[in-house]
Amino acid sequence: MLRLEFTPLLLFGLLVTVISPVLAIPTLETRDDLCNGYAALCSRTYGNVTYIGAHNSYAVSTDVAALSVNQNVDVTAQLNIGVRLLQAAGKLKGGAVQLCHTSCILWDGGSLTSWLTKIKSWMDSHPREVITLILTNGDALDANQYWVPSFTASGIMPYVYTPLSGSVARNTWPTLGSMISSGKRLVVIMDYPTNSGGVPWIITEFNNLWETPFSQIDANFPCKVDRVNGSPNGKMYMINHSLNYKFLVSDDIIVPDRAKAPTTNSVAS
Repeated sequence: MLRLEFTPLLLFGLLVTVISPVLAIPTLETRDDLCNGYAALCSRTYGNVTYIGAHNSYAVSTDVAALSVNQNVDVTAQLNIGVRLLQAAGKLKGGAVQLCHTSCILWDGGSLTSWLTKIKSWMDSHPREVITLILTNGDALDANQYWVPSFTASGIMPYVYTPLSGSVARNTWPTLGSMISSGKRLVVIMDYPTNSGGVPWIITEFNNLWETPFSQIDANFPCKVDRVNGSPNGKMYMINHSLNYKFLVSDDIIVPDRAKAPTTNSVAS
């Protein structure tokens, strides 16, 4: 079955990490008393803040005929408008990780190294911001052999946060203020890491958070536990909020419901 997963276009597709009732849409100020745009967030733990995210943040085009894209603006612009969680899917191409949606034939979003370099550049000029990456490892690529070299080449490694253990309860994360002070303010999460035992900074997603169902065609967006390892109790969670419809009345292909994007991406949805 070919399953094309999209989010609505317009500003950005929403893959929302809901970790608390507090919604942090930051300003671009860099005052020393601000954390992700707000002074009040400095004393909050990472697991007690809500972050807006962009699904397939690398898949960018304004061409309506490009069915495999999710965003109208690039990753730098996404960060500038308040996105603090960036999702990307990696596939093996030419011996390195390439950012592709399902298949690089459908859409090739460039190299992982290039994407990370842009994020690193933005973080350099925004020293009071904590950023999260959610990585999809559909090809089960070895962490040390394929993922780590791109992080190293991009120069982003000094920002990477390493947790004290492989599973961290929602209420035991450090505060945003302490992460910013330490310089370790990039959280890297992967759905199914392979051979990552020697890479403690790649956090196994479903050991640490649960998700609601993705690829939704139901505008009511069912709120239930979908993917998690073990009990969801005490874990962070991610609310997938993107509306699709069946393409050509097929159960095998779904595409973004662009006509309803203004509603889907609104506060009312």
